[in-house]
Amino acid sequence: MWRSMGLGVSLALCLSCSSKSSHSVEPAPDSGTGGGAAGSGGAAGSGGAAGTGFGVPQLLIKTDADVKTMALGGTYALFAGASPGTLGIAADSTNDSWSDTGSDLWGVATDGSTFYAADSTQSRLVYGGVGIPLEPKFVDVAPLVPYVVAMSPSAVFFGDESSASPSLWRVATAGGAPSQIASGIPSPIRLVLDQGWVWLTTLDEPVLYRIDSKATSVTPQAFLSLATGSGTQAIAVGSSDVFFASYETGKCPTDTTSTAYRASIATAQAQQLFESPQGITAMALDGDWLYYSTIGSCPNFEDATIMRFNVAGGPNAAPEPVATGQARVRDIAVDATAVYWLSAGGFDVGGPPAGIIKLPKG
Repeated sequence: MWRSMGLGVSLALCLSCSSKSSHSVEPAPDSGTGGGAAGSGGAAGSGGAAGTGFGVPQLLIKTDADVKTMALGGTYALFAGASPGTLGIAADSTNDSWSDTGSDLWGVATDGSTFYAADSTQSRLVYGGVGIPLEPKFVDVAPLVPYVVAMSPSAVFFGDESSASPSLWRVATAGGAPSQIASGIPSPIRLVLDQGWVWLTTLDEPVLYRIDSKATSVTPQAFLSLATGSGTQAIAVGSSDVFFASYETGKCPTDTTSTAYRASIATAQAQQLFESPQGITAMALDGDWLYYSTIGSCPNFEDATIMRFNVAGGPNAAPEPVATGQARVRDIAVDATAVYWLSAGGFDVGGPPAGIIKLPKG
C-alpha cells in the first residue's frame, strides 16, 4: 500500500490505465500511446477556459491513477481509481490519497460522513470516515465481485460481476451478510439511489432500470427503453423527472456521441432534450440546471467539456459551456458553491491533468 498527503499531491507510482473491456467509456484510439497516464504540469483546467459567471478552476488533487468515479461528502470531494486501486480525498486547502497495488476500485459513494468504494479484485468493500487522513477499512464480500456502488445512511448497494449474469446486492452499514436485490441484470455502469429506488444505467443495452431498494432477488423490468443507441450511461434524478443520456458506441475516427433525455418518473415517457457530439459521461442537477460532462474526442480526448442545460428553458434552450479543454472527464458533481469534475487526463505529455477540479460559481 502507498499513501501521500499534501496540497496538489501527485502519486509517486506510475499507474497504468487498464480497464474492464465491458465498462470502457471511450473508444480505443487507432494508434498512439494507448496508455492512460495522467497529464503532467499546468494549472487546473490548463488548455481550456471557464464559462461566463464562474470563477477560476482549482486542481484539488492530482493523480496518475485511472480514475473512474467521484462523490461529494460535506466539504470533501472523493475519487476512486483502478489498476491499482486508489482513493483520493480533497478539500480546498488539503488532500490525501491511498493506494493498494492489489486493488481495483471502480466506484465510490458517500452519505456525507462515511464513504464506501468497490474493490473488484479483492472482493471487498473499502470504507471509512469522510475526512483527512484517509483511514480505509474493509468488508469482505467474497465470492462477489463488486464494482459500482450507491449508498444510503443505512445500507450500501453494489453491482456484482462474479458470474456471466450480473446481480445487484445490498449490505447494511451496521454489518451483516450481503443480500441480493436483483439478478440477471445488464452490467450497470452507474447506480443512483433516490427515494427508495435504485436506478441503473448500462452500456450493454439502451435501457434505463429502476429497482426497489428493498427487493429480494427480483428480475428487473425496464423503466423505459430507447429505440436508438447501444446503451445508457449518465443519469440524474429529480423530484419528478429523471434525466439520462444514451451511449452510442464509437471507434476512432468516429467518436462516441450521446443524446440527452428527460423522462417523467410517474409515466416513464421520455422526451429528447439535445444531442451531444461527444459522449456524455455524467450528469448532476442543480435547481433548473442540468450539468454534464463529456469524454472528449479521439485520439487524445483533450477537448472534453463541462456543459449545462436549463431544463426549464423551454423549446429554444440549448446547452452552454462551463469549461472547455478538459481531458476524459468521467464524473461530475455540484454543490451550492461550485462545480466539480473528475478528469482522467489526456494521452499527450503535458496535456490537461488528471484529478478532481473545482470551479467556483460566480
